[in-house]
Amino acid sequence: MLKVDEEAAAQVVADRLIGPERAAEVLEIRRTDWDHVVAAGWIEAAEVIEVPKGRRKTVSIPMYRTGDVEALREEPPVPGLSWEDVRAVPAGRPSPLREYAHRAPSRSTVVHQFAARLAEHEQVAVWAHWDNPDDVWSLEWDRVDGKPTRDHVRSLMADDVAVGQYRAEIQLGTTWGATTRFARAMLEPEAAVLLDTETTALDGQIIEIAILDAATGRPLLDTLVKPTEGVEIDPQAHAVHRLTLEDLADAPPWEKVLPKVRKLTKDRTILAYHAAFDRGRIIDHTEQVGKRPMHLADPDNWWCLMQARSQFYGHGRRSLNGPHRAMGDCRKERELLKKISEGHGRLHQP
Repeated sequence: MLKVDEEAAAQVVADRLIGPERAAEVLEIRRTDWDHVVAAGWIEAAEVIEVPKGRRKTVSIPMYRTGDVEALREEPPVPGLSWEDVRAVPAGRPSPLREYAHRAPSRSTVVHQFAARLAEHEQVAVWAHWDNPDDVWSLEWDRVDGKPTRDHVRSLMADDVAVGQYRAEIQLGTTWGATTRFARAMLEPEAAVLLDTETTALDGQIIEIAILDAATGRPLLDTLVKPTEGVEIDPQAHAVHRLTLEDLADAPPWEKVLPKVRKLTKDRTILAYHAAFDRGRIIDHTEQVGKRPMHLADPDNWWCLMQARSQFYGHGRRSLNGPHRAMGDCRKERELLKKISEGHGRLHQP
């Protein structure tokens, strides 16, 4: 019974988790020497805990089994290595452990190698992206019928010894990744069109509209629109697009343009930089001339590129900075769509 109790107590001690500072003390080496031990791949963290830092941030602290650290102390991991030699190095002098740490692949290399293996194994495109401010990696990948799932990729990471040590520093299934996958789908043939309008005012009528095929970039519609009699162009709107009533004198009215717009957008996703604005102007102008917007009124048929840009880059909404004419802005929108479809970071193909 006594022997069983002693073994149980020893197991409790061996399973006790300690941080990097305490682990260095157990080996009687400098804290920087311990970093070399970890970098060389001689030990893996048993757990990673999040510790508050300031009011809003946390830092990740790797925790190691005491028994694993003690095992390193009792038997150096490579022949010829002496802990006494390591301890004898004066402060400020290079550690003899550096050469072993340099042989180990960096975190960047490990993440990219795993991304390449994932791409090959699952036959999907995979992106590996490093977020500098937060010092974390994110992995994103194409889905085929919803697969591979995030849980499946997480399980593959857990089974991979090399990348497993960094799993607390890798995000899976990010917002920008979902945006990238949708953008790629919108570039498929017959999937979507890009649309832009110029108007008499922020709440005015349409005086120019352009539609571009998202997949090919081919112009499908580019026309001026004559506003209803008596409708003026607001000076602020004129300052943006520079169109005048004289420019619109021979243009077709909206009721003549609307059937083409309906036909070109039917069964397609409508991509617009400020989708709520363009959709709203189309609905209002259509109702003003006694027509029905039909599928153009359904918000589910629209996708906002301005919101997509914000989700992709992680910043607030910004203007398109296009030429402020309908076709020119459509072309700028397509450039943005293609950029989002490329994803962040390095792309690994199967």
